[in-house]
Amino acid sequence: MTTGNAFSGVCQDIPFFNSTGSNNALLWGYSVGAGLDWAVTRHFFLRGEFEFVQFAPISSISLAIVSGRVGAGYRF
Repeated sequence: MTTGNAFSGVCQDIPFFNSTGSNNALLWGYSVGAGLDWAVTRHFFLRGEFEFVQFAPISSISLAIVSGRVGAGYRF
């Protein structure tokens, strides 16, 4: 598994010692998200979404992913 810091552009391999030598290791966690669509006019709308993903710590490494998206649309 490869991971890295999206802001520095540097990626490095991180060994997960709890699953070393296993072909089918399981990483578990949870995900929470919400979204909102808002009609500006009859045909034009704005959209926003938020998502938070937390994985259980492995080898004292904790991983969380936070993402947000915005968008606009036109309904024909």
